[in-house]
Amino acid sequence: MFNFKNSVIEFLNQKPSTYKYHLKMFEDFVKSKRIDESLFKEFFQGLRTEVIIESLDYYIKKTGISARGRADHYTSAVKEYFSFLFYKNYISNSEFEREIYLPTHDESSFRYKINNFIRHHASLKEEDGFDILEWHEVKRLIQVCDETMISKEIIDKAVNMQKYYNKFRSALLIKLISLTGMKYENICNIKPEDLNLTYNSIKINGLTLSLPNNLRDQFERYEHINKEIGAEKERATLFIEFDKSVLSSNTSTTANFLKTVNERGDLNGLIKYVVVQMMKEGISEVIIKELTGIKEKMYDDCKQYFSNDITTLNRVLNSRLRNMEIFDLL
Repeated sequence: MFNFKNSVIEFLNQKPSTYKYHLKMFEDFVKSKRIDESLFKEFFQGLRTEVIIESLDYYIKKTGISARGRADHYTSAVKEYFSFLFYKNYISNSEFEREIYLPTHDESSFRYKINNFIRHHASLKEEDGFDILEWHEVKRLIQVCDETMISKEIIDKAVNMQKYYNKFRSALLIKLISLTGMKYENICNIKPEDLNLTYNSIKINGLTLSLPNNLRDQFERYEHINKEIGAEKERATLFIEFDKSVLSSNTSTTANFLKTVNERGDLNGLIKYVVVQMMKEGISEVIIKELTGIKEKMYDDCKQYFSNDITTLNRVLNSRLRNMEIFDLL
């Protein structure tokens, strides 16, 4: 028998503490509709994305939040909770489950409807974008990029329509930034010969990096699209515009893609996330700055996120000490 409170406790075992508050707000919303807890299962099995949007509006009015990021976090918590319920077979709602798992670019998907509501809500404002992204935001961003680059519709239309070419290229750019943490303007300098699909590698600022298999295959699809539009030989840079000109230094196209996912059109939050992960792996400041192209101020901003993680500091320190020549001698 489905028990709401028990399911929430089970769900929250491996989730951020903020999810508890968000689900409490969702519970308040459901009860505000005069639905007894004994009827939660029946209610859950009939809801659609529009009900989650209604609950989000309730959350906004009840708490007085103004940041789009907070609204996005709330809907992420609720969505992941329902995904958990479906996975555990605690409830059955095939229509809502379908909306959740449709790709973001599909107008009938959960994420598309939610983002559209957040973007147009009069009380919500876009944040400055200087805060680091959280893991769940990065994970979702990569998932949407992968969905975009595997979509047959987008791949087929990218050959003939700028809108779809830009979607595919933006997804690939974001995946590359997720690997390297590099600034957008530095991407404009990558040459076609810097990509080596035979050896699954790419050269960035003189450094040769191995590409994950999936990312390598996505680059291959991008190269196939460029071949189809006749840009394979004449381009001066790896990334180009649909008209075959050098990639614009204006980030608006990629920013628009980002906004469909995380409601933030800047890349700084993602870059900071990647840089902090590099710090946690003990990669030196010199290498990080050389690879990413970030300056002192952003590097210092990233250090504050890393320096508070004493567990990681201990792990990195001990790992590096064990690799020193003198360690074995001692």
